[in-house]
Amino acid sequence: IDAVLQVSSPPPPCSLDPAATTNSSVPAASNAQPATNILNHPDPHKRIQHFRTVASKLIPVTDKVGGITSEHRYHNMYGMFLLPLIALRPTLKFLEIGLGCDMNYGPGASVSLWKHLLPDAEIWEAEYDAKCVEKAQKEGMLQGIHVLVGDQ
Repeated sequence: IDAVLQVSSPPPPCSLDPAATTNSSVPAASNAQPATNILNHPDPHKRIQHFRTVASKLIPVTDKVGGITSEHRYHNMYGMFLLPLIALRPTLKFLEIGLGCDMNYGPGASVSLWKHLLPDAEIWEAEYDAKCVEKAQKEGMLQGIHVLVGDQ
């Protein structure tokens, strides 16, 4: 499973540094505003595409991205609402209910995504399948992730 969760071409953690998205072909003006970061870009379609691009580079691809592994369209809401929140407060606390133990590709696909998109956040996973959590922890899949085990 460790090999399954490897990133095919690792996307870097999302940069919150405005300079990281500066267009170098545009000369800097003395009264210029800071460059827009992709996480808080005013065009929600660009944020949604960023979320989708990052998620689709991870193996396995989480069901959070519609049209690739599922028909869910969660990427629209995450790109629209979560990315600007991350830009505003990168150290937020994030709880996901369900590790994905019953997914055909195995647990932890979204954990990998959250680690890339939320590098400074406190990430929590809640899962009812204790055996699955124990196995994932032994395999190092949940390193740096807080886990709650129990039924909702």
